[in-house]
Amino acid sequence: MSSFLKGAGVGIRESSGFSRSGSAYDAQHAADSIAELEAQYAAGEIERHAYFEKKRSLVQIYLKATTSPKRTFPEEY
Repeated sequence: MSSFLKGAGVGIRESSGFSRSGSAYDAQHAADSIAELEAQYAAGEIERHAYFEKKRSLVQIYLKATTSPKRTFPEEY
């Protein structure tokens, strides 16, 4: 059973089961949350500092979900 809670103006997911779609690194959910955050900031519901802190975290989640960076090492001499 899954529900969507609205707490302090930010969407929070609650789920009683484990599944891949309920991952914290779900790209679509991160994109939706960024859009919701943009709307809240445009409406003046949140302060600039809180907006940038939350957006930074959401962008990190989105990038982690959509990319697979590989560490490159410099060639040894």
